[in-house]
Amino acid sequence: MRWTVSELAKYAKEDERGKAIVIESLTLLNDHRYDTGTKKRSSVVQIVKEALHKIFDATPAIEARSKGIYHLIRWSNRDCLRPPERGEDVLVIDATGFPPEGEESNARLIVKAYEQGWRKFIVYNARGQRFCGSGLGNHTTGVRTLRAREWAGPARADIEEW
Repeated sequence: MRWTVSELAKYAKEDERGKAIVIESLTLLNDHRYDTGTKKRSSVVQIVKEALHKIFDATPAIEARSKGIYHLIRWSNRDCLRPPERGEDVLVIDATGFPPEGEESNARLIVKAYEQGWRKFIVYNARGQRFCGSGLGNHTTGVRTLRAREWAGPARADIEEW
């Protein structure tokens, strides 16, 4: 299992189109309960989360202006937020270091990114940030957010569409 997921993560780093498929597949493994045979579900979920984090961490930073679909923003480069260029589709947000609420929270960053034209978001490493996307308002359309839940309890990701 670990080898297969590791190979999927390598593939995602090499191929932008494949990256979307790998993220979706690993998210399904994380979210749904499948028969894991003799392997504990918690072990499978841990392997999947580690792979997803490797994929997200390897995403080019937003200031790199790479030609890929995915761009990463962290607390350290949050001031580099800019409108998406042609072909840029998904803003990956590492929530580490962002306060759980307030003007400097990752939720406010999502609102700013939306106002600049971003519509697809992946949020990971969230710890207490429970207002993800709540500031977008009820007239928001075309937004898709994937937020991996990291706290105790059933591991799952939330996919919200507005």
